[in-house]
Amino acid sequence: MEKKYFSKSNIELDNKTLRRLILTVFFGFFVLMLVFDFAFKSIGLQNERIQDIDDLAYTQVFFSDGTSTTVQSASFPQIHHGERAIVHIPVKKLNAHSGDQICFVFYNSVVRVFSNSHMLYSNGELANAHGKLAGNVFCRVPINASTINSGMEVLIEIKPQRHTSISRLIHLRLVPLEEASLYPLINHELDFMLFSTILVFSSFVLGLLAILFPFGLRSPKALSLAAFCLAVSCWFMGYNDMFYILSDNDFVCSMLEYPALYFAPIPLFIYFYLCATERYAKRTYGILSAASGILFVSATLLEFYSTEWNYNRLLPVVHVSICLSVLILFFTFLQTRKKRTGISDQIMNIGVAVFAMLITLQVIEIRVFKTNHAEISTLNTSYSAIALLIFVGALFLNSVIKYFESQRILFVQHQLETMAYVDTLTGIHSRTGCYKELESIEQEHITDFTVLFIDANNLKLANDHYGHETGDKLICFIANSIKKAFDADGFYGRWGGDEFIVCFRNSAEVSGFLNKFFNILKTEGTDFDFPVTVAVGRASSTKDAPLSTKDAINKADAAMYENKKKHKAAREKAQREKK
Repeated sequence: MEKKYFSKSNIELDNKTLRRLILTVFFGFFVLMLVFDFAFKSIGLQNERIQDIDDLAYTQVFFSDGTSTTVQSASFPQIHHGERAIVHIPVKKLNAHSGDQICFVFYNSVVRVFSNSHMLYSNGELANAHGKLAGNVFCRVPINASTINSGMEVLIEIKPQRHTSISRLIHLRLVPLEEASLYPLINHELDFMLFSTILVFSSFVLGLLAILFPFGLRSPKALSLAAFCLAVSCWFMGYNDMFYILSDNDFVCSMLEYPALYFAPIPLFIYFYLCATERYAKRTYGILSAASGILFVSATLLEFYSTEWNYNRLLPVVHVSICLSVLILFFTFLQTRKKRTGISDQIMNIGVAVFAMLITLQVIEIRVFKTNHAEISTLNTSYSAIALLIFVGALFLNSVIKYFESQRILFVQHQLETMAYVDTLTGIHSRTGCYKELESIEQEHITDFTVLFIDANNLKLANDHYGHETGDKLICFIANSIKKAFDADGFYGRWGGDEFIVCFRNSAEVSGFLNKFFNILKTEGTDFDFPVTVAVGRASSTKDAPLSTKDAINKADAAMYENKKKHKAAREKAQREKK
């Protein structure tokens, strides 16, 4: 057996390595973000013909009370069912070419686009007639040469659907035909790269776990974490119209964000429930996951079976529940922080705190300031995008570090077990290790076995006349000789001091071992200044005369001492005759 050593310095080294790993990952992540951001800005959608035309347009808003207002922009106030907005786009002010497309996104509205009394585009009427949501629709209106030459305005009429809480037009742009399909990527290239990576990776993990499930390889934590990452990536990409780049299915692209938003908290709180050790935290996360599940199921049933209630109409409830859940999550972390002092826990604390703050800001922007796509203008991204990236990153790092720490604990346990079962001087089984092997013989009810007890004859001579280093060398030599000679079904080990035990599950193999062993002692023991000899005692258990392992050891020990006495008497007789 190979010798293994363990000391406290190994753990301290691992802690230092772990801290360096975390710092390296964080630094590498931010450097990677900067590199990708620079690359996307250099080679991304930089066509000079892409125009933001929000400020070139103006909007007439007609309210349900009979009043109206005009806004000198395509960004108009929130309107509701029974009200309408007409966005006027002066084509003559645009640097438009034939084939260019006016692109925008609208939420849960009946939309019609006209030019010179000719309808260019319409959407949402069929869904509205059946009491269903239009969802988050990406609209592309082609501009032909006659529209450009006539200089007539393009009019976009927007009428909110019934029972919707959000209904508005977003990001009005003029885009060349060849790049119109990539409209959702404009200013969001890095977001798309990051969240599509999360989407693909989490889908892969879920698929792998599904494949391994029948084989008993199950990881509830990995399953819940991957499900959460998949849900939030689906929500974010749906919320920002990015699925239109990947699919032509308008229904999936426009509606996927809603079930993903309602579903995401469920696996998140299940994950925290599985990780929690405190009773209070477990109970809190259990209640939150159950409440989220009830809300998801209820909203889904209402979406499919009710004409009055739907995902969108319940959004205020979702926003309130998200704020409450995030705050409860934050305060739960605060209350249990004293028991969580590890590096992974500190990362999770920071992640939860930042996530709670940014998500709360996002909801305030939407509910209070009525801004549907609240963004941090300097970063061209939303609070929710940064919050989710930080939170998912913290979850991922937390999981990786906890896995690393669990593997380190297993390593320490293995080293401690090695210390318990392996003799540190010789590298073979210690007495404890021998007991463990003997227990397995008893448990397997093996009756045919042989035990040899081996004792070095000249250890006292070696220690007294040549020093303890020579004595240790003698013990190691005998152990290595046993190791070299042993090629059987069984085990061997150091019983203590200069005593060794060798056990054979097949008694027929004993003679071959003894011949090899004595030959090794004779041929390789010449390095010592005294003869290397051993006393051997043997005890065998058979089916006709079975012995317990304890009785066999005692019998072999007694036989070894008889052999040792005979050897000592013969040596003393030889010395007398020599005199």
